[in-house]
Amino acid sequence: MAELKDILERNNFDVELYTSQDVGAKPNKAELDFCLTSNGFTLPLPNTVTYFMADSAGRLFNVTRFEPSGKYAYEKLTVV
Repeated sequence: MAELKDILERNNFDVELYTSQDVGAKPNKAELDFCLTSNGFTLPLPNTVTYFMADSAGRLFNVTRFEPSGKYAYEKLTVV
């Protein structure tokens, strides 16, 4: 059986989701919910998740949705 350290070193668990919306520099809860649901997720989620979100304008965000509260924290990433 593989150990957790080996699994984490050999696999990429980053999830990148795309949204057809231009969310601007400050996405709101409805826009973040839409990104998840339009990518096939059902809300509420079973646990807290962190993912990357790319909007239609090419902005990239690091997003965490906290469960069971359904609140979000995000940061806009600088793309170069």
